[in-house]
Amino acid sequence: MKLPYYFSFLFIVILSTYANAQQNHPPKFGDISEKDFAKTVYPIDSNADAIVLYDIGQTEIGSQFHGGLFADYSKSMRAHILHKNGYTLANIVIPVVVYGAAQHEFINLEATTYNLVDGKVIKTEINPKTDVYEDKINQYVVFKKFSFPNVKEGSIIEFRCTIRTYSIFALPTWEFQRTFPTLWSEYTVSIPDFLHYVFMSKINLPLSLSDEKIRESSFDIWNKYGKEEHVFSNVVEKHWVMENIPAIHEEEFTTTIKNHISKIEFQLSEKTSPLYPSKILNTWPTLTQRLLLSDDFGVLINKDNPWLNEITDSLIQGSQSNLDKTQRVFAYVRDNFKCSDHSDWFPDKTLKEVFKSKNGSMSEINLLLVAMLRKVDIETANPLLLSTRSNGYSTPLYPILNYFNCLVATFETQGQRYFLDASDSHLGFGKLNYECYNGHARVIDFEATAVELSPDTLLEKSYTSAFMTLEETGKINGIVRKIPGYFESCTMRDSIKEKNSDAIFEKIQMGFDDKVSISDKSIDSLKQLENPLGLKFSLSFPTQGNDILYINPLLNERLNENPFHAAIRNYPVEMPYRTDKAVLFTLRLPANYSVEELPKSGLIKMNEAGDCTYEYAISEANGIISLRSRMHVNKTFFDAIDYDLLREFFTMVVAKQNEQIVLKKKS
Repeated sequence: MKLPYYFSFLFIVILSTYANAQQNHPPKFGDISEKDFAKTVYPIDSNADAIVLYDIGQTEIGSQFHGGLFADYSKSMRAHILHKNGYTLANIVIPVVVYGAAQHEFINLEATTYNLVDGKVIKTEINPKTDVYEDKINQYVVFKKFSFPNVKEGSIIEFRCTIRTYSIFALPTWEFQRTFPTLWSEYTVSIPDFLHYVFMSKINLPLSLSDEKIRESSFDIWNKYGKEEHVFSNVVEKHWVMENIPAIHEEEFTTTIKNHISKIEFQLSEKTSPLYPSKILNTWPTLTQRLLLSDDFGVLINKDNPWLNEITDSLIQGSQSNLDKTQRVFAYVRDNFKCSDHSDWFPDKTLKEVFKSKNGSMSEINLLLVAMLRKVDIETANPLLLSTRSNGYSTPLYPILNYFNCLVATFETQGQRYFLDASDSHLGFGKLNYECYNGHARVIDFEATAVELSPDTLLEKSYTSAFMTLEETGKINGIVRKIPGYFESCTMRDSIKEKNSDAIFEKIQMGFDDKVSISDKSIDSLKQLENPLGLKFSLSFPTQGNDILYINPLLNERLNENPFHAAIRNYPVEMPYRTDKAVLFTLRLPANYSVEELPKSGLIKMNEAGDCTYEYAISEANGIISLRSRMHVNKTFFDAIDYDLLREFFTMVVAKQNEQIVLKKKS
């Protein structure tokens, strides 16, 4: 099977020294003088709001008796803040990888803001004891955060720190790129030969240096016999340098910029002698079996749960099929439980606690759904583990749980697989939010069934029709019917729940001129969550009785600007779904008006394959103008090499959609 684009960059790193490696070196920490403030523009990017002068990291595996192994992660960084928009660089976030209750600590932290005042360098330092705080993101990652004080335009900021963590399962990820240009990025990792890591690398930019050295070091360990032992081991030191790295910015139609940043990740795969030999990265089935046997996960859905008997018996009474049972149970959970948290896939509460409180996280609600389906003998019901678009791609190559952030449910009947999310009150049966369609996912069953949630399987289909009449006075009246796409309908249902249906029409009104009035508004299919909404309203606007009238037949259903603003894009375009947008427009003319000018019909194609097409067909007969406009985006993933074609396609569409009908009043 051919792997998708993003896995083509995923490999076990084989290190080699580049023959033309640069000999540049970053400045010494703390060595800052007046001349360092002289530059206000840097050649790498003359428009940059800040420049990272250097970013250096190092991870070293160490040990101590009675404490076992630890990883010391050291980082130092210096940056020049040039403009106010660069102030965000002064807010530092350092991810610390932890597993469960593994401890971590700052060994040291120095952070200083330097300003040039009356020709003198003035330092402002942070207090490591009071100015650093911590956010627990999930069971695997903690963020250490602090902000530089007294930052101004022209400030130079610099910090260094060492964080010790007693979790060695995943070493810190090193990212060479960021949202500001970087002159020098360097990372070194030192690993004893009794620990084996998988290196997962995505390097989209050239490395200046990539080399490897071997040295000997001593370690105090717990050996395979469970005894403390002082041992000597070879240590492999791997070293990377990248220079003059351009900024990377998140643009429209991107899953997350994390997927495209040049970086190196590490995951422990195996321990060998003199440690107790053990495989850390096993197979997907081994991992899912462990989850299913876990008291905090699999046991929750597999045990008898007698407290569910009363509700499940009443729900399935008179049901005719497994599909009918599942639909009833799903609707009950979706409509009666409120989701409080979408940030993690692992439950914190028991299902009984969730059931009693009618409140839980996304994972807890969907696990309750699976447990209730098992209770009514839907044996094919299972949890489904996935990574959302905003979280980044997961990989099918290695069973690494911290790549995932979302848990939904799935079941099969009559050869068809359904996906369910009972945590979203506006999702219909068999529907997931488009954020969930991000490639590889895993069913938590004993086979660890792989599932591909491709956005290409989603089609956002919308339809708008407008039947308008131009009166002899120049006023235009008509009826508009609109069927938005399914995901747009979900957004509208959220808005209606939060406010009311008027909010929907207020937003539509904003797309028109102030003189346009909307009346006779109605919405149907509001409670039919498997279907899109249906909107209907009357539209009226004066034309001031001018002798020449200009009318855009697409009303507010047109693109006013190209969604692809950047002239150059170095990573793919990733749309959330395919689209099919149709607009029909009919305008009946009175006897005292005639057509002076009509846009030309045409077909615009992005390429011969028709990956994107736009049809514009307009005609006039017997005083009636008719337009049919239809946009097709037939795939969701466009390589960077196709960006110019895609951008040019939308440029032509915008131009076409903004052409106007010209009408002339007869004398």
